[in-house]
Amino acid sequence: MSVMQTVFISSIQSGFEDVRAAARDGVESFGWRAVMAETVGATPASPQRGLLDRVAESDVVLLLIGPRYGASQESGLSATEEELDEARRRRKPILVLRQEGELEPEQQEFLNRVTDAAARPQIARST
Repeated sequence: MSVMQTVFISSIQSGFEDVRAAARDGVESFGWRAVMAETVGATPASPQRGLLDRVAESDVVLLLIGPRYGASQESGLSATEEELDEARRRRKPILVLRQEGELEPEQQEFLNRVTDAAARPQIARST
């Protein structure tokens, strides 16, 4: 019997709801547990700290790259980039799915950091 995989789904939320729902459905179709902002309850810490803790508890991170970077947090990074940094710090496997289309400049810079040769994840393109 295999151990259930926990997959943390990371991306912007606003305007990306359909993509996130499809990713959740895909993850769950394998019998794995999808963890994302929409499925995480309240925590005593800040909402972002709660999500970073869920990254730490997950087996894999699924990073969904769309056209927008997202709002900057106190760190100056988007919540998605903070989640990626936490996954890298914890040495979690990272799978990147990039939506076709033009990226805003900040998002292109983020994608360039994501695909840096020093930490190159597997990238799949979706249409």
